[in-house]
Amino acid sequence: MKIKEEKLENLKKQIAGAFKDNSWERQLQIDELTKELKRVQEESELIKFKLKDSCDNCESMHQKLEERTLNLREKDNLVNELVNLMKKFQNQLNFNEELIKIVNSNKTLNESLSKLSFGLKQAPTNSIKVKK
Repeated sequence: MKIKEEKLENLKKQIAGAFKDNSWERQLQIDELTKELKRVQEESELIKFKLKDSCDNCESMHQKLEERTLNLREKDNLVNELVNLMKKFQNQLNFNEELIKIVNSNKTLNESLSKLSFGLKQAPTNSIKVKK
């Protein structure tokens, strides 16, 4: 019984660790994408500035600007999706914590009930025997 409890507790820890690792990796990805987004925004601003200063290459600069803007929008959408995914992971972690609490409370309840039923089995009974 004790071995089962230890295995169950170990499994719970492994599951919680996996969720935390995934959450941490996703946060790193979000941070990297945010940095990349800022870099692209700065690059876009620089291209806008150059476009205003010299119109020798207006068409190509305008095209580059549109490409960068499109890339920026796509990366922004990806960051938003990752943020939503992180929220889902957080909700799942909270849900798992609640489940662990419920499992632990049920385990305690089951142990109490087992002790009580064992005590009832051991109690002497005063039954009346009827002779035929």
